[in-house]
Amino acid sequence: MASIMAFALVECMTLAGAAAQVAPSAPSPPPSRLPSSQAEPMSFALPSQPLQAALEQFMTATGQSGLYDSAITRGLVSVEVSGPMTPQAALRQMLSASGLALRYAADNNTFTLMRATSKPEEATVHSSDAPDASDALGTPESREAYYGLVQAGVRKAFCTDSLTAPGNYRVALSLWIDASGAVRQVHLLDGSGSAERDARMASLLRGMSLPALAPQLQVRQPLTLLVMPRAGDCIG
Repeated sequence: MASIMAFALVECMTLAGAAAQVAPSAPSPPPSRLPSSQAEPMSFALPSQPLQAALEQFMTATGQSGLYDSAITRGLVSVEVSGPMTPQAALRQMLSASGLALRYAADNNTFTLMRATSKPEEATVHSSDAPDASDALGTPESREAYYGLVQAGVRKAFCTDSLTAPGNYRVALSLWIDASGAVRQVHLLDGSGSAERDARMASLLRGMSLPALAPQLQVRQPLTLLVMPRAGDCIG
């Protein structure tokens, strides 16, 4: 079973299952403009649909990034989102029947999803049962942090080449990372429309060296990267 990150190019990377079939998602009506602030309302028209497809459309429309394990979205359906509202309000409405917990980062432009704790006592840790440092590596937060490092590494690699820099293409690739952090294998799931670009991206990824992958992180492989069209992320 693989992991999935959402990497909305260059911030929308979705981690999917090992045998995931990544098909082009149905286009969503593009917003008239991207808001200058994530607190500014936008007009949404996202029908009820498989949650994974709805999330992809939401990230494309808003430019927001999501970090989550695709296994938690499997079989879930989104709530329809229609009309003017802020991106955060739209996402919360979309997820309102999913049973998933949503958390935004400080920049209000990156979110994480995880299964909500069903019982309050499950979140209680008694001092005698407190995990040691190695146990902490297996928490959802530690995996989110690792996904963020992978995301940043891929963005940096793609931004080094004008052919692969974020812009007007969509592509899905799976990659396998060894314990040392080296990318050992890359598999193209859904091409970008340019054989030359696809080959260049695979070459860049194979040459990457990411942070070491501690076994305690329990990261499922391969990591499936869904890169969505979005320009301007290589600046700065």
